[in-house]
Amino acid sequence: MKQKITRLTFSALALGILAASQGVMAHSNTTTRTVLEGTTNYNNISIGHGCVDNGVIANSVVFPDGTDSTVTVKDADGNETVGVLSDYVSGVPAIRHVMSNDAFQNNQPVLGRDGVTVVGIHSWKGLVPAHNTIGLVPFRTGGVSIVADSCATSARFDLAVADVCKITKIAGFATEGNVNFWTPYVDGSNFNRADGRNEAGALIISRNTVTNPLPEADANGNACGAGVTVRITPSAAQMNHDLPIPLVWPKAR
Repeated sequence: MKQKITRLTFSALALGILAASQGVMAHSNTTTRTVLEGTTNYNNISIGHGCVDNGVIANSVVFPDGTDSTVTVKDADGNETVGVLSDYVSGVPAIRHVMSNDAFQNNQPVLGRDGVTVVGIHSWKGLVPAHNTIGLVPFRTGGVSIVADSCATSARFDLAVADVCKITKIAGFATEGNVNFWTPYVDGSNFNRADGRNEAGALIISRNTVTNPLPEADANGNACGAGVTVRITPSAAQMNHDLPIPLVWPKAR
């Protein structure tokens, strides 16, 4: 009896770990999470599952534009401060739309608040089944370098991703089965998760320590030591402007 109980307990534990790991892996995120600075990369947003049992019919992904993004700097001891983007990173990801109708019939680049810069991809009129299927939204990135006289070892750009399973007004976002948000939680955003969690996607730019070695001290004379990591999060104003798919989602009325 004791052995049977032990086996059952182990099996339940194993299933729990598997379910948890599947939940983490199923989040919509970049297929290639970390890229080397100064390089151009073809990448995808990987849609892991639908909204409960509803398939994904549209997708919106937005990268920080750097205009009013929050820049968080963390040192090796875990201490965080607010920084200035240009002190650590040269440029923001240059996004290029890659034409594809494998998952969605319609897709187009998202022009940011300046009406010129591409900050993401809108995709709609498709269906990624709720279970057992991966949908890919392709794009290309480039144009980001780590500032040479900074202590940054990497820069993480937080992505805001919405998997839309039912076209609703903003008021319908909280209803289970309508939309999955893989977004940073930012006060004032219309696209925060109902559970209050920060589940942003990520593109991490890694310092090339061969061609751009970490200095002993930064431009202000502060010792670099093991270096710092930088996190760039889009503002609520940017997400509210760029995540909606014009004339598609959310419903205006």
